Amino acid sequence: MTAGKKLPAPDDPARTGEVLAQEPRVLVRLASAGEDPPVDVGVNGYWIRVPRGETVEVPETVAGLLAHAGYL
Repeated sequence: MTAGKKLPAPDDPARTGEVLAQEPRVLVRLASAGEDPPVDVGVNGYWIRVPRGETVEVPETVAGLLAHAGYL
């Protein structure tokens, strides 16, 4: 996540989605072992589903959360 960035309160997921949409995008590719399900990432009530086994663009906050959780 970008240092010092403030996201909206957890009770406003639509606003969180708007903020995430304005962030720089990061290319990520999650490892896939057969039938592994996609990874759901929640940020203040706003959810993004990240598929496995393909390269996709995600907001940098989501990439940071995936890295922190050990997916990247």
